[in-house]
Amino acid sequence: APAFGLAEERSHRRHRRHFDGSRGRALDDAGEREPWSGDGQEVGHRGEAVGDEAEDKHGPTPELVSQMTEEELRRMNEELEGYAQTVSHDLKGPLSTLIAATDLLEDSIKVGDSRQALEELAKVIKSDAILTYGRVQDLLTLAKAGQSPVDPVDVDVGSLMDDVLTELADLIDKKGGIVDIAPDLGHIRANRLQLTQVFTNLVSNALQHGNATATRVEVGYLGQTAPGEHKYTVCDNGPGLAPGTEESIFEPFVKGMSASGTGIGLSIVERIIHAYKGEINACNNNGACFEFTLRDA
Repeated sequence: APAFGLAEERSHRRHRRHFDGSRGRALDDAGEREPWSGDGQEVGHRGEAVGDEAEDKHGPTPELVSQMTEEELRRMNEELEGYAQTVSHDLKGPLSTLIAATDLLEDSIKVGDSRQALEELAKVIKSDAILTYGRVQDLLTLAKAGQSPVDPVDVDVGSLMDDVLTELADLIDKKGGIVDIAPDLGHIRANRLQLTQVFTNLVSNALQHGNATATRVEVGYLGQTAPGEHKYTVCDNGPGLAPGTEESIFEPFVKGMSASGTGIGLSIVERIIHAYKGEINACNNNGACFEFTLRDA
């Protein structure tokens, strides 16, 4: 995939601010800590774009509608198969452990095992119940992603990013990473929660795949490419994407070799972006880079 036009955006790095996980605050250009300015505040469809030439003044032709319907059915069938595989794989394990642990707990109570033994079994049950609940929540989130924006408001993306950094503070600290943020990320008319999911998933993904010893993530704003259309970049300094995976990484339940979770984060991002009539692309440019557009709702 071609490299993105990031040279101009990166040339303004000296005007940026960044978040240093080891110091716990956003830093300005001189390295001084900035106060948090966030005011506190879920994470579509993969369809083929239809060109204007495919429509006349009366709208899409019956043949085009038929092709679109077949493509949509094919996509839905593939995703349903993905759902089934994920439910089978990711839920069967913890549920099996839950059943085994409850059987052991019943036996332990009958034979009068020690309080410590009972507490250990209770911890196993609780841990796997939480894991199962998380998997179900992930699947529900994916199902909801891509819904048309509800109650859109004017969102200051810079303020929203402060909230995102607060939410990811533990991960930033764990990675010893730096999140370098453009000084002006603009304003978008959007559902704030959906927008938060986009940036949280992308920055979290970048932190997890950045350079192992000096993780650095860059969040850039390339301005409005058309009235009401905003372009952003989120890049890391890691080894980059495996060749040929630039598109498949957005498919539901696709995970990298070292990734954890259900593998739906980037799929959620893509669905939400498509709900805003935008596009997202990935490539390697001294690490993995994601460039995406969002239109005002």
